[in-house]
Formats: sequence, C-alpha cells, structure tokens
Amino acid sequence: MVLLIKNFMNLTLQNFNNMKTIIIFCIIWIPAFCFAQWDYVELDTMTYINVKVFYQGERLNALSCRWQKGNLQPIITHTPYRVRSYSTNGVVYVSKDIEINGKEGKFFLEKLATGKLTLFYIKNEGKHFFTEKDSILSELTKRNASGKKHYKETLQALCADCDYTDRFLKRTWYNRYYLRRFSDRYNMCEEVYRPVRFGVVGGWDFTGYSMLKDTWKISDIPFGNSFTFGAFADIPVLQSRTSIHLNFLYTKQAYYVAETSKDMLEKEAIANIEMYSVPLLLRYTWWTGKCSSFLNLGAVWYHYSRLENSMLTAKYSDYILDILQTKPELSPSKYAATCGFGVWYHISRRNAAFVEARAAYNSNKMTYNIFTGINF
Repeated sequence: MVLLIKNFMNLTLQNFNNMKTIIIFCIIWIPAFCFAQWDYVELDTMTYINVKVFYQGERLNALSCRWQKGNLQPIITHTPYRVRSYSTNGVVYVSKDIEINGKEGKFFLEKLATGKLTLFYIKNEGKHFFTEKDSILSELTKRNASGKKHYKETLQALCADCDYTDRFLKRTWYNRYYLRRFSDRYNMCEEVYRPVRFGVVGGWDFTGYSMLKDTWKISDIPFGNSFTFGAFADIPVLQSRTSIHLNFLYTKQAYYVAETSKDMLEKEAIANIEMYSVPLLLRYTWWTGKCSSFLNLGAVWYHYSRLENSMLTAKYSDYILDILQTKPELSPSKYAATCGFGVWYHISRRNAAFVEARAAYNSNKMTYNIFTGINF
C-alpha cells in the first residue's frame, strides 16, 4: 500500500512538473516572436506573412517588391503603388509619396527607427533621409542654401518637446548610424542614452540533479525545476549599448529520484538545497524603441546555505530485503559560465520590463532559467 501511494504521488508530481514545463515553454516563445524576422508583404486589402521576399539592393528595393508565396509559385513584382509595406532580411520598407531632386512619386523607404519620431532612408540619386511625426513627413537635407546643417535645424524644430534634444544633436551627423541613434534617444527622451535601472526579477530554474551525480550510476540524471527570485541592477557603460547587469537571486530546490535496475536493485535519492547566486553579466542591447533585444555573457557565483543529500538502496538477497541508507557528501561547484538573450519592453520613460532565457554551465551541471523583471 505504501508503495502504491508513493508511486501515485510520484506520478502526480511528474504530471505537475510536465505541465509547468509546457507553461514555461510557451513563455519562451514571447522573446522568440520578438526576435523573429519573418518576411511579409502588405497589400491594400491583404497581408501575406512568411513569404519569400527577394533582396535586390538598396536602389532596386526602393522601386519594386519581388516576392513569392511558395517555392513552386511564380515570382510577383509589385510597385509602391500596389504594396503598402514589406519586409526582407529583417528590414522593413514602407511606401511613401516623396519628392527627390524635384521629382515626385511613390517609393519604398527603408525604416530605420520607429516611435514618436520615425526615420526613413532611401538611396536614389544620392542618400536621402525622411522623418515622420504626427503623420507629417519631412525631408532631412544635409545643408541649406547658406551652407548650414539644415537637418539639425529641422530636427530641432520637430523635437523641441524633449529637453535633451540640443544635447543629442551636438553629436549627430548626417549618416544612417547617427540619425538612427538620435531618433532612438529622442523617442526615449532620457538624459543619458541608458539610465541606471534597479528592479526585481523572478522566474523558473531548471537544474540537473548534479548533487546526486557522483552517487547515481544507473542512468542519466534528470532535471528538476524550482522558482527563483531576487533583485537586479543594470548599469550602463558610458553612453554605449553595453551595460553591466548584476543579479542577486535566491533558489530553493528539492530533488527526488527513484529507479529500479535490471538486477532488482532499487535506489531512491533525496536532496534539499537552498542557495544564493550572483550572476555578473555584460549585456549588449539593440535599442529600437519600445521593444529592444539584448544578449548577455558572464559568470555566476553560488553560495549554498543548505545542502542535504540522502540515498536509500534496497535489494533482495535470498528472500531478504537489505536496505542501506547513506548520506554522500556534496561538493557543488561555486562558479559557472552563463549566457542568455531576451527583450526589454519600455513601459514609460523610466520604467522597463524584460523577459530573458539564460543558460549556465560548469563541470557538474547545466542550468537553464527563464526570467522576467521590472525596474522601478
């Protein structure tokens, strides 16, 4: 009867863990969709997603869109008068009525920045930049008739509602990189490109039963999962896209493993672990407005406040059940290398939330984490 109850509890626990795994797997798709760069074509009445759009170069991309619904379907060519927007290789082109060198017409403009101020670019008889704010499209010309930097005057007039526009314009030049950087900074309107952020973080920790690895010789050690939570600080390095991301996390884990070998040797192992970890990461963020992706790389230091391990071995010998209980010593590694990726989402000027998938590796175990955090 005791064995039946124990098996039922193990089965129920396993189903519950499987359900949590499914939920976590679904959460993983949140950043996955943010990172996805599917090609699409938006017509006047219909949008085709996950089609093949051919890259023709900057000049030809501005004039036409060549795409294909499937490998066996014919290639279709559309002009800006038929297609509203399309995406190829992660780059979005939008159809706009513009004037270039005294000629008016519809062209596909490459979208460089999105937000309150949207930045467009086209290479046609030279390089041209356009901004759109409050549904008004304005061209950024390099110099006016008197030789002054006219694009700075235009941006100053358009972006006067941000207190830091003058400071941003001092280090802005007439090219793709600097104009896109100015647009991103204006859309966030922050005194520095990246503020220092402090907040809370929580998530799920998937860890191999590394505490039992030295004593468990029958088969591969499965993974367990537990909740982890703590605090974080994200500190920018000067005004670059790089920051130092520091976590302080608490995790409590309870492992139970049972297995029967071919020679009827039964093993049961239990481990209770409480630990504090301090991941120190270098985070690189691609700031693109509301939703910004990032990569992490660094190391983790662990401190174990509780380490309990017990193993029970049972074997029938001459119709006698021999039970042996041991408590192997635990010597977990205190350091690990880690990396991960995720997405920042800007809620307001100062507040942001993020979702991240992370993995840590050392000589004893492989740990996977799903984190979500918000700063104050």
